[in-house]
Amino acid sequence: MRDLLFEAANENPAIGPITETLKWGQPSYLTEKTKSGSTVRLGEAGGDKYPAIFVNCKTTLIAQFKEHYGDQFDYVGVRTLVITDVDNMRAEIKHCLALVLTYHARK
Repeated sequence: MRDLLFEAANENPAIGPITETLKWGQPSYLTEKTKSGSTVRLGEAGGDKYPAIFVNCKTTLIAQFKEHYGDQFDYVGVRTLVITDVDNMRAEIKHCLALVLTYHARK
């Protein structure tokens, strides 16, 4: 998923460089220079430890993901997108990551 995040960032020059750090013990990414997006964390969720994208709960990002992809993903509250099939949903995951990385620029 990290590779998809950097691919999404590289495909949109408005995103700019990505700062990589740790937050709550998870790799976190932000658009520190351009401030085009919201912080995104990558980790695991659920009892089966599925890959997950964590976003700021004060954004509308989960609602946007649901609008685009409905029940193709699982969601936990307003913070977590759970991915049960990474290999077959790479384009969708990359799009969701691009939405996070451009969140403020699109407002």
